[in-house]
Amino acid sequence: MSRLRHPSRAPRLVPLAVACALLTTIPTAAVAQPAPAAAPPEALSAWLELVGARPTPSRAGVSLSEARVSVDASPEDDAVVDVEVTAHVLGRGWSLVPLLPAGTAVVSARADGRAIALTALDGELMWLVDAPGSYAIALRYRVPKGARHGGGRLAIPLPAAVTQALTATLPGGAVSPRVVPALELTSRATGGSTLVTAQLGQTGLVRIDWGTPVGGEAVVAEARYAGEVGETTVAWEALLTVEVLAREAVAVPLLRDSAAVSGARVDGRAALLESADGFLRLRLPGAGRYAVAIRFETPIAQGDGPTSTQLWLPRPAIAALTVTAPGQKHVTVTPGGGVTRRAVDGSTVATAQLPPSEEVVVSWSDARPEDDPRVVRANAEVFHVVVAQEGVLQLTGYVVTEIARGRLSRLQVSVPPDVAVNSVSGDGVVDWRLGDADAVGALIVTVYLDREVTGSHRYAVDYERLVAPDADPTTLVRVPLLTPLDVHRQRGMVALVHGAELQMTPKTVDGLAPVGENQLPSWLEPELRDTVTHTYKYVEPGGTLAVALTAFEKPRPRFDARVDLLASIADGAISGIAGIDVVVKSGELDSLELAIPDGINVLAVTAPSLRDHHVEEATDSGPRQVRLAFTRALAGTLRVELAWERVLAPGEKSLAVPLVHVTGAALEQGTVAVEALAAVEVDATKVERMQPIDGRDLPQSLILRTTNPILLAYRYVHADPPAALELAVRRHADVDVQVAAIDLAAYSTLWTADGVVLTRARYTVRNSGKQFLRVTLPEGARVWSAELAGQPVKPARGDDERVVLVPLLNAVEPFTAELVYVVQQPRLGAAGSIAASLPVPDIVQTRTSWDVYLPETVRWGTPNTRMQISARPDEEDVTPPQTLGAIDADGHLAAGGGEGALPLRIEVPSRGAHLGLTQLLANQAGGPPSFTLRYTSRGADALGALLAFFGALAVGLLLVRLLVGAPIVRPAVAIAVGVLGTAAVVVGLAALGAGWVWPVTAGGVSVVAGGVLGARGRGRLRGGSDQPDPV
Repeated sequence: MSRLRHPSRAPRLVPLAVACALLTTIPTAAVAQPAPAAAPPEALSAWLELVGARPTPSRAGVSLSEARVSVDASPEDDAVVDVEVTAHVLGRGWSLVPLLPAGTAVVSARADGRAIALTALDGELMWLVDAPGSYAIALRYRVPKGARHGGGRLAIPLPAAVTQALTATLPGGAVSPRVVPALELTSRATGGSTLVTAQLGQTGLVRIDWGTPVGGEAVVAEARYAGEVGETTVAWEALLTVEVLAREAVAVPLLRDSAAVSGARVDGRAALLESADGFLRLRLPGAGRYAVAIRFETPIAQGDGPTSTQLWLPRPAIAALTVTAPGQKHVTVTPGGGVTRRAVDGSTVATAQLPPSEEVVVSWSDARPEDDPRVVRANAEVFHVVVAQEGVLQLTGYVVTEIARGRLSRLQVSVPPDVAVNSVSGDGVVDWRLGDADAVGALIVTVYLDREVTGSHRYAVDYERLVAPDADPTTLVRVPLLTPLDVHRQRGMVALVHGAELQMTPKTVDGLAPVGENQLPSWLEPELRDTVTHTYKYVEPGGTLAVALTAFEKPRPRFDARVDLLASIADGAISGIAGIDVVVKSGELDSLELAIPDGINVLAVTAPSLRDHHVEEATDSGPRQVRLAFTRALAGTLRVELAWERVLAPGEKSLAVPLVHVTGAALEQGTVAVEALAAVEVDATKVERMQPIDGRDLPQSLILRTTNPILLAYRYVHADPPAALELAVRRHADVDVQVAAIDLAAYSTLWTADGVVLTRARYTVRNSGKQFLRVTLPEGARVWSAELAGQPVKPARGDDERVVLVPLLNAVEPFTAELVYVVQQPRLGAAGSIAASLPVPDIVQTRTSWDVYLPETVRWGTPNTRMQISARPDEEDVTPPQTLGAIDADGHLAAGGGEGALPLRIEVPSRGAHLGLTQLLANQAGGPPSFTLRYTSRGADALGALLAFFGALAVGLLLVRLLVGAPIVRPAVAIAVGVLGTAAVVVGLAALGAGWVWPVTAGGVSVVAGGVLGARGRGRLRGGSDQPDPV
């Protein structure tokens, strides 16, 4: 087969081939020069492209032509094959050139004189090429020689080129060479060897056979035997071609000496045979080719088996045999290929091709009639399965047809006229038809198959006969039986199966014999869904079986039950789930009744194959019942679960636990577990026919129903009167607890010189029942974005304009909720103070951290806050965190916050002074966390320093004058100088950011100095001196 006829596999082969070429290339042996790199970078890119893009098949554009094959089989070991072939690659990109099957022992491979590497892929050796063009490929590989009787054999794999020319050098003395397939074949002896040339078509494999001389002197190249069967012998005429290689005369063995020879001729001249070593030998003079004709007879052997005769052959390379036997005979030849037979003038002529061998056995027997659609022999067996239902008799007939001769594609069976055929199914059944009634009124069912069948075939016919539902029980119902048509012999069986409502009692049995159920075939057992009550067998059709249909009482099923109850006490109600395991020991359950107390509401009932359930109220004859109806009768083990609830009356402190019982159970046992779903205290006040147990001894299925602790646990066995359990329930008021908590509240604030305050509040929350996180924002805050667990969300506005509602997850594992908001504050001036406060969430904050990033263009004082200071703005300055936004080249900030944030650009400095604050339970300290912080600009610092200096100088000079007692000429002027100097000192110290101590001290000094000056001025006035004191 051509290797170029598989384009459909290329899409998945090309990427694999390229990968193999890149990673696992197989260099050929004995290459004269090193192979080029198999995987250059562009090849790797192409491989990645092929793997990702899945290109169209690449082998579709590859062809091979003009192959020249040279075979040297003269060596003693393997034959050496040299192939020169032209490969044409039409497509661009990587292409696969299939050359040889995988496993070929390649010695070398070249393309255009350069060594190439071959890749084993999908059972072939391929060459991977990435450019279109024509390539001259030269291959050398070895092929093992096979030995055969009287010669040799080679099986040579070839590239599937369009045209191929073969030249083979065979060992010396090779005779009758054959090349398969070959269009033209020539052979000649030259130089002690045989040279064979042949023209081949497009093929991937060629076989070469040749013979060797018998004893090294002669060989029988071809033989044809024609025999005619007589009474006791077979008369043969053999035509043989014998090649003698020796120069002297040789005696060639042609027959066993047991054959009776009537004549021999060599090249048309009479010849003599000589007997030696148990053979009849023909002496031939010298080398040459001789045509030998021999007439002889072999005896016919007759025994227990077929009639036969035995013939000895001198291992001819090519042999054919023809036998003519009188009458219609089935002829076989051993060994031999297929035997063809034809009828000629009342005789059978059989022809066979023989392999090289020494013994041939020809046997024959009377032939049976040829398989013919018109000559069919078949037997049938019908197995009837009968089930009685209300108003109908349901039957299934399994027809087994044994076809002994011929082939069938259509089968027929007759059914009684008063039945309805529902379906026909089986192997190969494609259709069926219900035909007209035959002579006796029976209907004919024709079954069509999708093929002609031989051997055994089985199909099933489902049919039914209606029965009057109100018929007299004494009325007999005849069982309708199937009758196969066009069969040689038929027999069958009838199996009466136990029905669900009716039973069949045989009354009339004619032509059928009762047998055991074990007579039914094993393949029929899976089809029997119930118990077989009667089995009959018949060997001829036409029997009669009539039955009486009677209703029967179903046996009461016997079963045990186990009831596991989990009672849950909540505020104002008690609920329970009862798991009921029913074990059916005998019979079947098609319904089940559960006894329940009055006052409970049935919430749900689950069970296998449950059709419905309903509650029947209590009567004088029995308690309240839940009746379950199943869609089919159940056996074995089934589980029923019943959920109920009872609403407690206001003030009810004592309650009886409702217990569920299984009506009709032979043995009932169970367990009761009590749990509390609310703040209630439960004590058992009445326990009858129950034993307390440890909660760990409860069934695992009951323990897994709850995560609450089991308060009480009991085990009981149902008795009369039944077990009882009463509880005293005391309710306690609930205490409000935190259902959510903030493990960490991390705030990051960026404060710009323009007064824009951008804050990100990030909360690490655990929540078990709170829907929203209520956050009270500072005055004037505007929300930019909100996120929940990394995803943007849309917050809601609360009743107050400052309250924002952020949705929460209901998860005990920590998750994050985030708010980004902005507050507009006054622009920073030459000096002053700033103040800020944090939002207040309605959930407890365990830890709070606040990082404030301030402009570094001003000098900051000491913060005033009740929070702990972890970093001061005058200690370090850091870059604001990038999670708040991205600072572009112009020094602007784009608001962050994920997809839920709207970008807003404001001017901020590129760096800032860091103020770090922390606090535990910050929102529980009676007010939002806050701080105030004073600041001064560089200009205010210089002005303050000058004022403080000159004011201190003026005040200092005045104080010195007072201390030394110098006279004051003009007290009013001195007082004014002191006041102005003091004011200058106070303003300067305030501008320099001094605390309140130094301004107050300076003010006090000024007051004292003024008082002294005033006192001295008044003293002078009282003294009446108009002259100034001397200085």
